[in-house]
Amino acid sequence: IWSPTIRDWRDVIEDYIEISKKRRNNKFAMFKFQTNLISDIVLINDIIKGYKDLIENPEERKKKFPTLEVTEENIKYWEEELKSHKIILSALKDIGDGIAWRLLEYKRSLIYNMCVNNEDCGPLVVNQGLITELHALGDYANDLEVVNFVYHGITKFLLIGDLTLKYSNGDINFVEIKSQKNQRGSSLKERVERQKARADNLITIANEGEGVSSGVFLGVR
Repeated sequence: IWSPTIRDWRDVIEDYIEISKKRRNNKFAMFKFQTNLISDIVLINDIIKGYKDLIENPEERKKKFPTLEVTEENIKYWEEELKSHKIILSALKDIGDGIAWRLLEYKRSLIYNMCVNNEDCGPLVVNQGLITELHALGDYANDLEVVNFVYHGITKFLLIGDLTLKYSNGDINFVEIKSQKNQRGSSLKERVERQKARADNLITIANEGEGVSSGVFLGVR
């Protein structure tokens, strides 16, 4: 069975980079582009998980290849494929980071405060949460007041909330799509409240040029 190589992906990624720059002010094109990027990232995450399972779990090998006598050569091949797909994933998310940097107009102080002490929510997978987020992304893409956006799951550093939005008046907003009414447990509720407080602080930094940075209130523009 044919499967794309890292060289095949290189050409696709080069095209993606060009599209992400050339169509940056076309909302419909960016919506289509980001949903396609999400699909690729989900696929690569699934492939990475599959190779990890083969390398680390003998039972998974028996399940996938019941008649194969696994050798060191097989494992070495899987390890090389795992490395290759991690490189592809990193390159795809670099494109997402580029979209975010341009949307945020390269404001380093804001971007620093978006990255510091963040919790990685794990790889993108197809579940109800992702479907809900994609529906919300479509709604915001159709909002006349929204001129640009980036879905955080296609980036490496946007880990607060699910979407960054830019409005026609220049304001920035960070949106958490998951409904709080579905959260359970006091620790989870506290985590949601902490995330909201951080998002509100980042909105202040983005739109007013001041806020709390590393525990100190200061102007950061």
